[in-house]
Amino acid sequence: MTTKWKSGYNLTAYSAAALWFIVQGKSAYTQVIYTDVDPDIVLDEALESAGLDIDNNGTIDFAFLNSSFTYYNGSWLSYRLTQDLLVGPYSALNGIAGNSVHFSSGYGGVNLTFPYALHSYTHIGGEMEWHNGGTQVMALKRFYKDGDILNYYNQCFWFNFDIQSSVNRNLAIKFIDLGGIIHYGWIRCSVLDSGRTLIIHDYAYNAEPETGLLAGTLISTIQTQENNLDATVYSFDKDIYIIIKDTEVANATVTNLNRQVVLSLRCNKNYTVIPMVDYPPGVYFVHVQQGEKGLSKKVLIR
Repeated sequence: MTTKWKSGYNLTAYSAAALWFIVQGKSAYTQVIYTDVDPDIVLDEALESAGLDIDNNGTIDFAFLNSSFTYYNGSWLSYRLTQDLLVGPYSALNGIAGNSVHFSSGYGGVNLTFPYALHSYTHIGGEMEWHNGGTQVMALKRFYKDGDILNYYNQCFWFNFDIQSSVNRNLAIKFIDLGGIIHYGWIRCSVLDSGRTLIIHDYAYNAEPETGLLAGTLISTIQTQENNLDATVYSFDKDIYIIIKDTEVANATVTNLNRQVVLSLRCNKNYTVIPMVDYPPGVYFVHVQQGEKGLSKKVLIR
């Protein structure tokens, strides 16, 4: 469930379609539960905010804020303008993976946390550096009174002097459900307009307790993190071909660049052809799972 607010008031409740992707794990079925935010949440005005209920249990897990305000700088005896895109866990029990940096000043300094902007297929799990602060910085700009830029905070992974936009990157998240169980997941976002617009596209989490997954995908790491299935996956023209050496039944899933499931099917024989004539040309991801073995490939449909 996703909700967008402005100045503390509920603006729009966004409908989201959840998909359950089930694969055979080591000893049980694993679910990576995916939610498409439709339409995307767009925070492009000051004081707009949004909350995500990742597991749809009626409790907000993570919140986002587009912030802009003026503050008084005692050292320079002048007013400054700051513009921020912020994210944070709604509960201190939850976390976002990132980097914490200490900035020194005459008043003892301050710690700021910068969430990672992960590419797809980056592993998300307990080995990451997790932070539970409620105001983590995705983008930050500060201005002098006359409007000239003071600084960008180049420690930001989503926006800085060298990165003016981040499209389809992933926040790594972990949250604790009502039963006290830890789950790992991702939220796919874009930061545009020189750090002034945040778009939330979709998100997913692994229903298997304390089990990681690959960012931006529906692939659980209870499967395999490497391609160890003796199979071949390729495309030609408007078809996808899957050849499996073992004739044992396998499951195949095709997703598009937006990580949305296009189709899924069972491969009941060692040679399978998937017609893609009804789908737009472009890049797709194919994942084949057979027991504990798996194979992921990127294909091009013309």
